[in-house]
Amino acid sequence: MKSPVIVVISFCIVSAFATPQPTDADITKQGDSCAARQQYKQAAMLYEKAARHGYAIAECKLGEAYCSGQGVPTNFTLGKQWLKRAAAH
Repeated sequence: MKSPVIVVISFCIVSAFATPQPTDADITKQGDSCAARQQYKQAAMLYEKAARHGYAIAECKLGEAYCSGQGVPTNFTLGKQWLKRAAAH
């Protein structure tokens, strides 16, 4: 008979792998929700997370954030880079 500790640990390990991870689209939608609540810094962080995975919509939104200075310091160079990456898809 297995000890209860091993059973619990096994369950936790299996559960961790069975839990669906949010997609880049989900992360971008969370960013949109933050932006709608004027939580621009959080929105930009979420867009960047999805953009770094190559999600074009997030790349575009992050580029727009850099160009407008919403949630990140205004940086037209970075904004242009992210917008170009988005357009390349």
